[in-house]
Amino acid sequence: MSPEFIKRLRELRQSRLRTQDFQKWKAANPTAPTGTGVWNAAPWTGQTAQAIVYDPATGKAYPNPAAALSAGVKNFSYQIPAGMNVDWSYWNQFAQPSAPAPAPAQTVTVQDQTLPFTHDSTGAAQSAPAPAPAPESFQMPDEAKRFAAAGMFGRAKAAVESAGGTWTGDMHRQLKKDAEGKQDYGGDFANQSDINDMVKKYGVMDATRDKGITQKVQMGKAKRDWEKKHGAGSWNKDVHIAIAAQAARAYNQRKTKIPKKDKGKDRTFL
Repeated sequence: MSPEFIKRLRELRQSRLRTQDFQKWKAANPTAPTGTGVWNAAPWTGQTAQAIVYDPATGKAYPNPAAALSAGVKNFSYQIPAGMNVDWSYWNQFAQPSAPAPAPAQTVTVQDQTLPFTHDSTGAAQSAPAPAPAPESFQMPDEAKRFAAAGMFGRAKAAVESAGGTWTGDMHRQLKKDAEGKQDYGGDFANQSDINDMVKKYGVMDATRDKGITQKVQMGKAKRDWEKKHGAGSWNKDVHIAIAAQAARAYNQRKTKIPKKDKGKDRTFL
């Protein structure tokens, strides 16, 4: 006899012994309740053939002995009972839902894609030129208007460019024209009333400049009062610029020249 035959024979004998051991254990009715909390037989620890088994009473099939036992089947067979229709309903629990019905097709109407053509002097067809896009109107930012009223056109330019605009000479001239005679051109700065107080209190005229009398503000004192009211550290570059611009706006609209002997006496710009 060949070694392969002997090996196969040994496997069949071991399988038969495992099945016999399992049938002996099952015959002890291990899953029946005793009322005492003690099993009729110890839990099964051996091996059984993992094959489909059948309930001879109902013909229902189970995938393996453990599934049959868990369903309460105490006596089952590895062979289909003679003359009985097999019930395969155990596998219904694994059924997958049907695929959803496909979405209904929708008809898409394509519009006419014919392009307009013109003809040149030679008779060759040419595409009609596309219309030029309409230029977008630029909304002048209020900050630029306020700086224009103060004569700070460098800052007005920066405000325009920050808003996405392009600074031009025409824009400069138009801003200067529109700001003339309008002290409130561009509206208020943040904390406008407090800025007015600083200008009224610490604004002075400077008659020492070669190009005439100009305005300035005693910023050190203004900073002291500002932080006294708004808290330490509240003074910053933006507050400084706003106070200087407000003093310039007021002075540019007043156009009053103070005699040198009265320098520093008139501090009212508003």
